[in-house]
Amino acid sequence: MRNIVNSIIVVLSLCCCMSCSDDDSLSNFDNTDENLNRVRDAFDIRREAAFETLRGKDLVRGAIQPPISGSGVLYYRALCYSLIDFAGKCFWLEEMNDKANDALLEHCNIFVNETEEANNWPNMRDGDSFYWASDELCRIVEYWGANGTRKAGLLKPEVEKKILETMWTFVKDQSYLNQYKELPINGKLGYLSIVPADFSTNNTWHIEGSENHHIMRFYTKWHFSKLLKDIPEYKDQKSDDGHIPSEHYEAWTKYVKQYIRERARKGLFVEFANDLYGMESLKCMYTFYDFGDEEMHNLLGKYLDLYWATWAQEQIDAVRGGGKARVYQGLNSMRGDTHFRKLAWYNLGLVGPSVIKENIFSFITSSYRMPNVVMDIALDTDGKGDYEVIQRRMGLAKDGKCFNIPYYGFDTEEGLVRYSYCTPDYIMGTIHCEALPAPILQDGSTGNKEWTMLSSQNRWMGVIFGGNHSSRIYAQCSPVDNAKGLYNQHWGVQKKGCMIVQKMKEEYSKYAGDLRIWVSDNGRNDMIEKNGCFFASYKGAYAAIRFVSGGYKSEYLNEGIWSGYWLTAKEEYSPVIIEVGNRKNYGSFEEFQQKVLSLTLNKSENMVEHTTLYGDRIKFYTDFSKLAEVNGETINLAPSRVMESPFVQSDFNSGIYTIQKGSRKLELNFND
Repeated sequence: MRNIVNSIIVVLSLCCCMSCSDDDSLSNFDNTDENLNRVRDAFDIRREAAFETLRGKDLVRGAIQPPISGSGVLYYRALCYSLIDFAGKCFWLEEMNDKANDALLEHCNIFVNETEEANNWPNMRDGDSFYWASDELCRIVEYWGANGTRKAGLLKPEVEKKILETMWTFVKDQSYLNQYKELPINGKLGYLSIVPADFSTNNTWHIEGSENHHIMRFYTKWHFSKLLKDIPEYKDQKSDDGHIPSEHYEAWTKYVKQYIRERARKGLFVEFANDLYGMESLKCMYTFYDFGDEEMHNLLGKYLDLYWATWAQEQIDAVRGGGKARVYQGLNSMRGDTHFRKLAWYNLGLVGPSVIKENIFSFITSSYRMPNVVMDIALDTDGKGDYEVIQRRMGLAKDGKCFNIPYYGFDTEEGLVRYSYCTPDYIMGTIHCEALPAPILQDGSTGNKEWTMLSSQNRWMGVIFGGNHSSRIYAQCSPVDNAKGLYNQHWGVQKKGCMIVQKMKEEYSKYAGDLRIWVSDNGRNDMIEKNGCFFASYKGAYAAIRFVSGGYKSEYLNEGIWSGYWLTAKEEYSPVIIEVGNRKNYGSFEEFQQKVLSLTLNKSENMVEHTTLYGDRIKFYTDFSKLAEVNGETINLAPSRVMESPFVQSDFNSGIYTIQKGSRKLELNFND
């Protein structure tokens, strides 16, 4: 054991030589194949080092919390994660085997038990607890069950039997191949909507619950049925929809493959660039990759290559920038030190070691590794230069299915566009979209073009800066009635380092209060207010914020390491202009201020015309009547390419991608 630990320390020392802290950059990293291979090959060493930090640590149970949804069911997610995380690390380290098995029994007994509530439907049907850790539970069976591929038999037979019983209970109750279904939760307090595996009429664009819930649910049905189909006790049993496990497995396998092809053709996830829900969705993709048939394995390998390439081109210090969907108020918006950033330690040797917990387990025990071209895009911060990223994404409702009961239906011909401008020092991102309603009630459809609730919730637009993981400026409305979700809160336009953003009109939004701009203390080294503008200086960039009408009021918020200023518009629908420039392009902070204050800005009753720091001319319609114009052309919400940047290109609906940087090139064909 001492030799193993010593080897880990030696390799970690080598990795840490190129790791990136908040005050460092990767400008000196030599991106040769040899160096990239060395970083990738040290993945396993970094993983083992992380597991070793958990050796000997006993179970610490997560708390059972009050209900968080209308179903009235207790919130078991933290407890479930803690039990399965503990079991997983024990099996991996081959320690405390009895306690690990006991933890898994405790988990299963939450959902299937011997009391009069046998087959505890409320707990299993509620969407906030059961399937969140199912990927890790399935890996435990695959690795350490009776037919385990790592060390068979660490999972005791009686515990594996209980796990399989729990899996069958779920599949029997909730997996439907041809029928749409609504099942009650806890009496009449809630309903579970189920979308079937048959995609002949919806091409996988009917979504139950939300995107990450939908993915976790169909993943769970797929993997549970895979494990059940060869078990004598279950292989011939029929579920409530009349099918046996092998039929469920076959149907969901076809569904998964079509789902992946469709997302590749039309821009990946709807909950785009989301560091919270994106983890839940992506961990399922890793597990499809590891345990699917050869076709699925190859398809998911391409999907993961594509996903990480899109991440790599929009990140600084492993913090993703650009416009995002479903980013909640508070720390979820303010911080950059997310689970995605922690994964960069394993994948790329960046940012330092991280703790293994919750959904990290599936990522780091997977056999997937980034290809060299993707690693090069991620690690060569300075070498990428300045560039634009343009991506089409889905978001419009189809046939009035804007709410999640019974399901979301997506229009796949139209949607919105993510626009990002990326530099080594900052990344600015905006969501280009029409001014449309965003109903949030089951019967709230207007019958016209409108956003799904899923797409319009908590859109994030702003800037991240290098130098600190939480250095950022972003636009966000204050919540009305302490709402967790704000719908269709704002819209905007961007060209290079200039963004114009405006609060959406009241009849098109929900729970959106005053428009405000967050200016973080993190990484900011200077600030000044001058002639109605707020100026801020960060490590490699300067920023200016101008409220076009009525001015603003400032309020300092101290949330510990996430402190900063809220600048709130005094006039409700005043547009706000955010200008950012690279520090190297200006002789001083004062020179930047003078340049911004000299820019042309004209406003009328329904329009703002502005010439940016970069010389671009933007015309923004403040009465919501038209899409903005940039350099005389209306912004295009249906470009011919689904993704366009120097590093990732694909025509919309083609399923064919080119990922490239310098002499490195990777072609992905999702139609094979």
